[in-house]
Amino acid sequence: MNLAALVTRAADRTPDAAALIAADHTTTWGELEHLVRAFAGGLRARRVHRGDRVAMLVGNSPEFVVAYFGILRAGCVCVPINTGYTAFEVAYQVEQSGAELLICDTGTYDTAVAAAGSTPVVMIGSEVWRTLLVGSTPPPEDAGGGEDLAVLMFTSGTSGRPKGAMLSHRALLANLNQLAALEDPPPMLPTDIVLVSLPLFHSYALNGALGMVALMGATAVIPERFDPAAALAMIGMHDVSVVISAPPVYQAWVSEPRIAESLAA
Repeated sequence: MNLAALVTRAADRTPDAAALIAADHTTTWGELEHLVRAFAGGLRARRVHRGDRVAMLVGNSPEFVVAYFGILRAGCVCVPINTGYTAFEVAYQVEQSGAELLICDTGTYDTAVAAAGSTPVVMIGSEVWRTLLVGSTPPPEDAGGGEDLAVLMFTSGTSGRPKGAMLSHRALLANLNQLAALEDPPPMLPTDIVLVSLPLFHSYALNGALGMVALMGATAVIPERFDPAAALAMIGMHDVSVVISAPPVYQAWVSEPRIAESLAA
């Protein structure tokens, strides 16, 4: 199936349950499903067709999640780009992927404009962004899935020019099903509240964290950026039960005076 169907399934099961918590706003699964469908229809209304590449230079936010699953729901291919890249690096990936559209946020707008060339740029919060969420055009009934390309994820290019890894819907879903098959202990349950402190443009956070949250219908807490003390405070504030992160995050936490108290539960 299409990976975005995970959002639909979670919304069908628990429409009023929290899907995303960011800053002081909570988005339910029902609300997220509505936004994803609207965004997919908005892409089609802009003549972005099935199989087209849509690049994203966007930091962690609910809008990232809406755009990501909306791109997939429209039958398009998501190209997540590291928000720390220079305009030169972004331009290479936009050109190599053949992106028909580049989505950015206020923090990456200048880089996106400098890198886009002839590729249209849509900034989150802009008037064009809002028109994508009107939802007057329904998403396609057949958005693809299976071996269709879902994500084009570029390598860091540390040993040469970055290369695009082609990830199909089937491959991403297989990864999630393998994780869900673990039993002792299970990596995530529908009742879990999950802190996603890694950047969503990275494959681990994009599928291992966000994808698993959608599969389980759990709740993702999404800090805009990682701050050791603020992240620990969010764990207590939102009763976080699962932390998905990397060794440098735990290393940063070691020197925090309230780490034992924050992680005790």
